[in-house]
Amino acid sequence: MTEKQKVWMPAGAKVGLAVMLHILLVIYGKAGVGKSRGVYQLTHDAEWNQTLFEKEDLYGPEDTYVWMAEDATSTYHHPQPIIERVDTVDSLYKSVCGLIQAGKDGAKLPKIGVVDSLSGILDYQMASYNAHPMLNQKGERDKRAEFGNLGEEVTNLMLLLRDHCPIDVVVNVTTHEPGYNMPPELAIPGKVVPKNLTRLSTSALYMKSEPGKVKPEEIAAMGDSVYQPHRTVGKDEFGKFDGNILNRIYLTQDAGEVFAKGHHNLALREKAVLPDVLRKIKGITPKEKA
Repeated sequence: MTEKQKVWMPAGAKVGLAVMLHILLVIYGKAGVGKSRGVYQLTHDAEWNQTLFEKEDLYGPEDTYVWMAEDATSTYHHPQPIIERVDTVDSLYKSVCGLIQAGKDGAKLPKIGVVDSLSGILDYQMASYNAHPMLNQKGERDKRAEFGNLGEEVTNLMLLLRDHCPIDVVVNVTTHEPGYNMPPELAIPGKVVPKNLTRLSTSALYMKSEPGKVKPEEIAAMGDSVYQPHRTVGKDEFGKFDGNILNRIYLTQDAGEVFAKGHHNLALREKAVLPDVLRKIKGITPKEKA
């Protein structure tokens, strides 16, 4: 091919897809749906997947760093991840900067960080505004300035996590579902933050729980396979199966009714098993069974 036949490209342009080095994954879902359970799945990953994946592709307590607002340690169970309490966006931002610098200095970093949750951090930040409000020139409380400041801080945080943080990060965000067939709303004060979260992530998932009824003989036929990281099996006061089962799923595409931002490696619906979804995004596939 001669030079005249080649398609012109500006200096610095490249052909091909950019490789996603690190994931910034936002997980939306209403309170109690099981977002914090993702931390439990990360710390107990080897219990479920040690025969399916190489050791370097598994997560564990020492690989999981949690920036925690509201106390969710009872959900994490034991062994616990590495936990740091944060109560403002600024305190989280400074902690992430410290992690980035530690990586530059050659320190061994965890594989993944989890913000649990951004909604909780913003609750605390609004409480701090109540105690120390931002004032206008008349000396009156300026809520518009507070919401604007909050939105700018969250945007800067997301840019830091997406573009500069050397590890994968998951950000949990609580939603409110106002009614039947109505789209969810973010349980976050102000109007600026919701406009930015999904756009600034590399991918976003909406978490839902699906209750169901299963016959005892069906459970018996499933054996130990009934117990899965995304599933809760109901039991009565005697510890016997009561017929109830709860499956948690991630919706991965925005069809107008949920906040979501897909990835080409994910199906429209994924089992809500956070380590497996992260591996899928990275293109890590299970080993073939012997």
